[in-house]
Amino acid sequence: ALVHENPDRADLMVTELSDFLRFTLKYNDRITITILEEINITEKYLAIEKIRFEERLDYSIKFDNAILNVEIPCFITQPLVENAVKFGLKNNSKGIKIRMNFFRSEGNIVIEVSNTGKLSDGWSMGIGLQNVTERLNNAYPGDYKFDLDEAEGYVVSRILIRIKEEI
Repeated sequence: ALVHENPDRADLMVTELSDFLRFTLKYNDRITITILEEINITEKYLAIEKIRFEERLDYSIKFDNAILNVEIPCFITQPLVENAVKFGLKNNSKGIKIRMNFFRSEGNIVIEVSNTGKLSDGWSMGIGLQNVTERLNNAYPGDYKFDLDEAEGYVVSRILIRIKEEI
């Protein structure tokens, strides 16, 4: 639709989509990647969505430099971000804010993806969140925590992974 509406934005979206697809091919055979690589992939995905939704989507990514080389399951945040966009905009057509945070806390790596809004009544884990849970369980049996909650006007998905060695 953008090709007819705004050729410059369409060109930018095709470029961002190409970069994102290149990432998926590059990391296709890897089970884990660094947090820095995960952030780069997620940024590409969010750049595409930003072109698509313009001012209706605002996002930020914050991280602790000391953990950027820690390995985590490849594409573990993508379903969380996709849900944040999908359900955040579904519940608020005016727009949403998405915050991503990667940091250390009390012997854990913490990954948070938050979006403005509320959990729908009777919500349940869909396939994306079930896949995240299964992948975490396979990678860190008993050494992780994954939850979805509401806090201060945001829906927050949080992954805690116990650090096995000092960073």
